[in-house]
Amino acid sequence: MHSRSCNPSRRALLLAALLSTAAASPAAAFDLYRFDSGGQAVSVSGPSGTCPNPPRPRPVLFVHGHEFGSSGNGGSYEANFTAASGPSFKGALARSENQDLGIEAYYIQMQVANRSIVTDAQRIGQAIALIQACQDPAGPAGVRIAVIGYSKGTISTRLYLRSRQADLSSVFPNEVALDPPGSNAVSEFVALAPPNHGLRALPLLDGELPIRQLNDGVSRLCSSYNEPLATDFMAKLNGTAGGQWTGAQETPGNRANGAPVADGTLFVAIYATGDRDLVGGDSPDPDGDCHAPPRKQAKNLGANAVNIAIDVPTPGSGPLTQAADVHRATVKHAEVICRALYTVVNHRAPSPGAGSVCPTAADGNPIIPFGTAVTLVLDHSGSMGTLACPGCQTKQAVLRDAAEVFLNLWLAVAGPKDRVGITYFRTGVSQYTAPGGAGLVPVLPDTNALVVDLQNQVGSSSGLTAMGGGLQSAILQLQGTTSPLQSVGPNRNIVLFTDGLQNVNPVVQETSQGLMIADQPGPVDAGIPTQLNQPINTYGVRIHTIGIGPGVVQPSQAILEAIATTTGGVSRFDTDASALQQFFVMTLMDALNTSSPQLLAYRRGTLAGDEAVETFPVNAGVRKVVLELSWLRGAALEFRVEKDGVDVTKDGRIIAGPFYRIFAIDLPARSVLAGSEWRLKIRGRPGVAYQAAAIVDDHRRSARARFARRDYRVGDALEVVLELRDGAQAVRGATVTATVLRPKDSVANLLAAYPARAEPPVRHESLASAGQRAVAQLLQDERVWPRILPAATTVRLQDDGKGTYRATLPAATVPGIYTVVFEAAARTSGHGELRRAGAVSTVVRVGQATAEKSDVRVVSLTTTARGREAELRLTPRDRLGNYLGPDQSAAVAVSVGDGAKAGEVRDLANGSYVVPIVLAERADPTVTVTIAGEPLVAGRVSSLATWTERGRLWFWLLVVSLAWAGVLVLALLAWPRHARRTP
Repeated sequence: MHSRSCNPSRRALLLAALLSTAAASPAAAFDLYRFDSGGQAVSVSGPSGTCPNPPRPRPVLFVHGHEFGSSGNGGSYEANFTAASGPSFKGALARSENQDLGIEAYYIQMQVANRSIVTDAQRIGQAIALIQACQDPAGPAGVRIAVIGYSKGTISTRLYLRSRQADLSSVFPNEVALDPPGSNAVSEFVALAPPNHGLRALPLLDGELPIRQLNDGVSRLCSSYNEPLATDFMAKLNGTAGGQWTGAQETPGNRANGAPVADGTLFVAIYATGDRDLVGGDSPDPDGDCHAPPRKQAKNLGANAVNIAIDVPTPGSGPLTQAADVHRATVKHAEVICRALYTVVNHRAPSPGAGSVCPTAADGNPIIPFGTAVTLVLDHSGSMGTLACPGCQTKQAVLRDAAEVFLNLWLAVAGPKDRVGITYFRTGVSQYTAPGGAGLVPVLPDTNALVVDLQNQVGSSSGLTAMGGGLQSAILQLQGTTSPLQSVGPNRNIVLFTDGLQNVNPVVQETSQGLMIADQPGPVDAGIPTQLNQPINTYGVRIHTIGIGPGVVQPSQAILEAIATTTGGVSRFDTDASALQQFFVMTLMDALNTSSPQLLAYRRGTLAGDEAVETFPVNAGVRKVVLELSWLRGAALEFRVEKDGVDVTKDGRIIAGPFYRIFAIDLPARSVLAGSEWRLKIRGRPGVAYQAAAIVDDHRRSARARFARRDYRVGDALEVVLELRDGAQAVRGATVTATVLRPKDSVANLLAAYPARAEPPVRHESLASAGQRAVAQLLQDERVWPRILPAATTVRLQDDGKGTYRATLPAATVPGIYTVVFEAAARTSGHGELRRAGAVSTVVRVGQATAEKSDVRVVSLTTTARGREAELRLTPRDRLGNYLGPDQSAAVAVSVGDGAKAGEVRDLANGSYVVPIVLAERADPTVTVTIAGEPLVAGRVSSLATWTERGRLWFWLLVVSLAWAGVLVLALLAWPRHARRTP
């Protein structure tokens, strides 16, 4: 069993082993420092060095710039990253407002300036290994580290990163040996004032090897230094073609801004605007440089590089002095410090725009935004007043309880900068507002006011479904950087819940630009103005969607799935509203995934006797354990928490509600350590059903599940994918079990099979569609409910050889909601058993309608002055016999030829549709029917007619035939006799 505190002897042995090669060469030595709580530098660079105990979860390595003078040992890291007054990285990290960042700062000190950049790169690799050993001696390889480099230090860091991707011994011969390629521990690399393409040769300052290397081995007069280790150094590092920088090697192992940390290193370059710094700016500056390509350009040209130009003040007067002063000032500019720290704690760079990202403290240091903002967007339309199942409470009451558990679980893991809001939508939109007018309020110290507001909404469901307006209000609430959002980072989320179709403008709709919120013909105009003119994925908000309702309402669930997929959120659906609480708990983990809470397990059970026990293996190294127990209102349960058989309930914090208890404990606490077995002992009356969840605060490990694609149809095999990561490494050898919840039958099929009952009466929205009304009535039919609930099967996900786990599920046979609930278990190096859980959902659409299974016929009605009036009656089904179902009128298209006319499609709400047709009395035009743009039938009316209609058609055909026969006979009789004689 391990805790975050480290075994000193083990740590010393690790550090000694890592330093053995460095100690052999004094000229190549370096020191690694950190600052203790008193602001004093503490060495961590030798076997007797002191590691933080326990370390903060986010290690950051600061790499300083060049110090002139080969014997220099004056503390370049202090000159760059500390300051007696004014902004500095050390000063910013010491601020109380930034303690929630969790940064453990390490500063490397290169003891000798006049040595090859390759040697510095080698030492950076050794420093990173030391930091990994300090952070986690039991499993150092999984530790991810951010690097903030300055000036020359950015080039040595970039060389180290490239060496993780490829063997560079042939690129830089006669240099020290870099470590062989391997796993990349660097999550973010922020380069400050980087000479990314070298320096325009500086007179009197280019006598040292690293400066000559930055000059690409060529002096200001375009003559070679005749220094083999400097010749073409920057060209070899970066890659050139045709006398131009290509960017080919400038971001080795990169990931895109906003992509998961496991995808690689995020490269960010921050430098002064214009051409005022001696390293250059956005554009190459050939002035006074005969070198090709020009050397003065700070911008990183590599793939996925984020470049941020900052207006750094210009001290000094002369051009050369000014360039050097700007260079020195950049690393201590408040906005530069702000954006660098923002990047490494939020795992993404802020917008490159000119506006300030951080508030500023009185001493000039930035306060780094690092919090999560979530707005709950909750459906309170009329349909939410219906029962969740036969004999159950209303859907609105179930939603209230699920949202209350969501808020109080977040309270158990929240940080000081986390904020929450609630938006309700009916025919109109309203938002929770705290006294003083704030809509987004801190989660800490409690959520009492929000819970009261939720409770006050019960029984108030009414009106229509203004989902688009509710979503728009929430997106607007999460925009900007002014109060109260000034403390919140980029992790902004919406949790959108609905049970039905949107029917109030503006609505969320697919357009050629993407998903937009805009008005369209048809929905009610409730006076909600459209205020967003861009696709919803452009506003920096992840939208997680939860849908409750049958799979027949495919337009609703399809749009929810599209919203989540487009914005980077997760979608979950179920017919049974009892899944709501589990979905809200899992969605909280998704919303906080840039922080650290992880769902270890989610259980459902029923007390067989007066006690039940739920056991949760917890891996060592976690910083918090949260256990949650809930039950139906009206019952009563109690619990006791045990760790390795010892009652630790009193050591944690209890958050209690009328139907739940939450236990939270920060670790280590007294004698309580993280790893090993935790037990939740539940007591109460036999027969009481409960739900239990275990959550751990673990910055390193993550589990992310998804379906391989978004659009599935009946007949497709569904593929589910799980990525299990331990820091920089994939977790191999895990056992991943998934419970697949499949529909037994589709609601569309059930509507066709079960005649609707009139009792009990069901409350509807005033503009509910025929299909919605029929489904709502069906869901209250106790005969049908067992067929509505999904069937569960179990599958194993297999490692694909890269630490990603996959399973291909049997082909879907009926349309509807398919949910995969997974549990993963693995052994980790030195940390015991790793457990994670989660769930993802997708909607499988009905297959292509086929003529063989569908019923398409024409029925004659009457003859009027307009012509012969008939009806085309069709019941579309796919090749497996699944009904298209109601509410699909827009998908049905009918065209008729020969001047006939087809009317509007009428939905019978049982899977059948009627289209009126007017045709000429004796015409037999062609009828073409398509479903969702796919052909169903094409044929003459006579071929689609019922027997009655066919008899009518045959009668007229016979009459016409007899008439023509009579005409022919008369013509023959009237023919002159002589014309009939044979010559």
